[in-house]
Amino acid sequence: MRRQQRPPDRFVSRAELATLAGVRRPTITTWAKRHRDFPQPISFDKQEYFSLAEALKWLNGRMIAEKDRRAGEPPGFTYGARVQHAISIAHQVTSDEDGPVHSDAAPASTSLDPSDSNTEPALQRLLGALATSFRDGVNSQADYLTLVLCLTFLIRCAPDLRSEILKVTTRPPAELRPAAIMRRIGELTDQALRAYGIPPGARSTLERMRTPSGVVLAEVIRLCDHLGPAAFRTLLDHLATAMRFESGDYFTPRGVANLMARLATGDGDRDENLPVYDPWLRGGEMLHAAGALQPGSGKSLHGASPNPETLRLAGMNLAMHGQTVQLHLGSTTPWREASEPRARASAVLMNPPFNMRSARPTGGHDDWLFGPPPLHNDNYAWLQFAVDSLATGGKAAVLMPHQAGVSSDECEHAIRRKMVEQGTVEAIIALPARLFPVTTTAVSIWVLSPPSVEPKRILFVDAADAAVVTRQDSVLLPPNAIDILFDIYRRRHLLPQGKVERLANLGYAVSADIDTLRQADYSLDPADYIADMSELARAPWADAHSMLDELMRLKAKVDELDIQAAQLRPVPRAGLSRSLPSGWNRITLSDLCTIQAGPSFSRLGVAERVAHGSVPIVMPRHLQQGLIVANDADRTTVETAERLTRFRLRVDDILCVRSGAMGQSAIVREQQEGWLFGGNLHRLRLLTADIVDPHYLLTFLNLPSTMNWIRRRSRATVIPFINARDLGQLIVTVPPLDEQRQIRSALNTLDEQAAIHEQFTRAVMRARTALAEQLLEGVVISR
Repeated sequence: MRRQQRPPDRFVSRAELATLAGVRRPTITTWAKRHRDFPQPISFDKQEYFSLAEALKWLNGRMIAEKDRRAGEPPGFTYGARVQHAISIAHQVTSDEDGPVHSDAAPASTSLDPSDSNTEPALQRLLGALATSFRDGVNSQADYLTLVLCLTFLIRCAPDLRSEILKVTTRPPAELRPAAIMRRIGELTDQALRAYGIPPGARSTLERMRTPSGVVLAEVIRLCDHLGPAAFRTLLDHLATAMRFESGDYFTPRGVANLMARLATGDGDRDENLPVYDPWLRGGEMLHAAGALQPGSGKSLHGASPNPETLRLAGMNLAMHGQTVQLHLGSTTPWREASEPRARASAVLMNPPFNMRSARPTGGHDDWLFGPPPLHNDNYAWLQFAVDSLATGGKAAVLMPHQAGVSSDECEHAIRRKMVEQGTVEAIIALPARLFPVTTTAVSIWVLSPPSVEPKRILFVDAADAAVVTRQDSVLLPPNAIDILFDIYRRRHLLPQGKVERLANLGYAVSADIDTLRQADYSLDPADYIADMSELARAPWADAHSMLDELMRLKAKVDELDIQAAQLRPVPRAGLSRSLPSGWNRITLSDLCTIQAGPSFSRLGVAERVAHGSVPIVMPRHLQQGLIVANDADRTTVETAERLTRFRLRVDDILCVRSGAMGQSAIVREQQEGWLFGGNLHRLRLLTADIVDPHYLLTFLNLPSTMNWIRRRSRATVIPFINARDLGQLIVTVPPLDEQRQIRSALNTLDEQAAIHEQFTRAVMRARTALAEQLLEGVVISR
C-alpha cells in the first residue's frame, strides 16, 4: 500500500483551532471579529471550518502575552508556533475531537492491499445485487455509490479508522443498527476528508439514506475492503453517470486528460518546485495524469472547483492514488479572485465549462493580458487566466470548443490576434466530436506559454477523425494517439514550414509561420492550414480509376455467391414431430465445454499493459460478427502471459461476453493462438471434439433466441453480468457431427454472401468519394 503522506492543508473547526492554539473557543470568534485579515471560515454541510494553513499564517504573526505563555515558551513565541508544536507531537495518526492527523509513517501492515482474486468479484457484487437491495425503490443509485466510494476511501486512506469500520462485519445480525452505522460512517469519512484538506459533507448524504438491513450494510462494508484505486475510478465513472452531471462537471475522458498532461508537463523543461494547477478540477483526472507521469518526483498539485461535491470526489480520487494535492473551493470566475494562484504554476491543465456566461462589469476593471473578453461567454477569459497563471517557462494545455479558434466575434478575434502575435499559442490539436457523452461539441487542445517578444510558428494537428467507437457507441482516442501526438508536438520545431505530415491513422499535422497565420486572419482551425487536399486526392489510396476496377472484381464475386445462395432449397424433414430427430440431443453447455472467466483487472490491469508488449489482450469490443478483430488491442509481455497461462487462447476456443453489453460470441483462429482474454469475457473450450463442432456451437450461441436467453439470465445489475454456472445451464441442440457440418456449410454460404455485399457497398462509397474529389478538382473527366 502507498505511504500515507501528510496533507498540505486540512480543515479544522473553530473548537479544534482553539484547542491547537491553547485558547478558549470564544477567543477565535473575537479574533475573527476584530481583525479584518483573520481568515474567513468556509461553510461545508452547514458547518464552518478554517483552512489550517491560512490560520497558521495569521497566528504566526500574533505573539502570546507573557501571562498566557506556557512553561518552555520563550518571549516572542507565537500562537502559530504553539499550533505547529501541537501538530508535531502528534507524530502518529490520532483522533482529536473531530479529525485524525495523518503521520508520514507507513502503515504498520500491508494487509490493506486488495486481493487479486477478490477485487473484481467484489466490484461486480457491489454494482449488482447489493445495489438493487440498497435502492429498493427508496434510495437513489447516486447515494448508494456515494456510500461505496466513502467506505473505499475510508478503508484505504485512513487505515487508523479501518478497524472500527470492519468491526461491523463481525457483529451478530441482531446487534446491527443500520441508521447508527450509516451516521458513524459519515462522521468518520468527514474526519478523514478534513484531514486531507478535502471539503466534508458525507454525513448528511449518508444519513438521509435508508438501509434495507444491517446484514446488507455489513456485506457492503466487507466487500469495500477488497477495492483499490482502479475500482474506485470505475465507481466514480458510474457515479458521474448516475448523477447526470452537467457538461461543466462531467469528467474529462482519460485519454484526453493523459494527452493534455503529457503536452503540458512531459518535456521536463519547467521548474519542478512550482505546482501543476487545475482551476476547474472536475474529477481530478488532469492532476492525477500529471502526477502519474513522474511519481515520487515531489511535484506539487494544486486544484480548485466551485462545486464542493465534485471537489470532494476529486480529492478522494487523488488520495486513493496516493497523490497529495492542495485543494480549495474555487470560483466560476477565478480571474476576479485575489486568493487564486497567479503566475505561480509550472503547468496549467484546464477543461473549463464551454461558452459559459458570467456576470462581469462592463467598465473594464479587470486586468487582462490580451484585452477584455466579450460578455456572452468566458472562453477567452479562461484562456487568458491560464496564461496569466503560468510561471516563466511554464506550459498550459486548455480544452476549448472548436468554435473558439474561428470565432468572428470582434473581441475574441482581437484577443486571438494578440495571443498569436505575442507567441503565446504553441499548438492547436483538433480532437474528435462526441468524446464527452453529454455533448457532441468538437473540441481542441490549446497548448499555451507566457507571452514572448516575437511570434512563433504554431503546430496544427487535425485529428478530428481519429475516433474509436466502442460497442457501447462511446468515442475514444486510439490507443497510440498520446504517443504520436506528443511526439509531433515535441519535434514541431523540426517540421518544414507548410509541409503537411500524415500521422499514421490519426490525421495530419502542419507547422504554420506568422505570415501564414496573418493571411488566414488568425484562424486557429487546423483545417485551414491543411487545405491543399487536391494533392492528397491524387495519392494512390484515393485513385478513382483503381477503385472502379476493384468494384468490377467484387461484382463478379457478388454474382458468384448470389448464384450459390439461390441454390439453397430447405425442405421439411420427413416425419416431422415435436420431438428431436433421431440421433439429435439436447446437452447443457457445461457438459460440452469448460467455461473459464477471464483474469481480474488487478491481475491483468493497467500496469501489465505495456507499449512494448507482444501478446494481445482480447476485450469484448473485439468480438465482431463471430470473429476476433483486435487491431487496437492492448498488449502485455510474454512473461505476464506465461504467468497467466490458463488464460491463453487456443484455436477453436470460443469467447463470449461475461459482463457488459451481451453481444455475439467469436471463435479463435490460428493467428490468435496464445493471446490472452480480458476479465469481462468467458472462454469456452470443448471437452471433446467428438460431440460438437466448434463452428456449429458458435452458430448456436449467436442465434437471436440464444442471445435472448443469455440476456434474460444476466444479473439485473448496473452492469449486465452472467457467471459461469448460469451460462453452463444453457441447453444446446446437438445434431450428429455430419449434420452439424452440413448446417455450417449452408449458413456459411449466406454469411459469405452477406459479407461480400457489405464489402461491395463500402467499395462503391469509397469509389464515389474518390471520383467526386477528382472530378471536382479537374483531375479527371467522366465519359
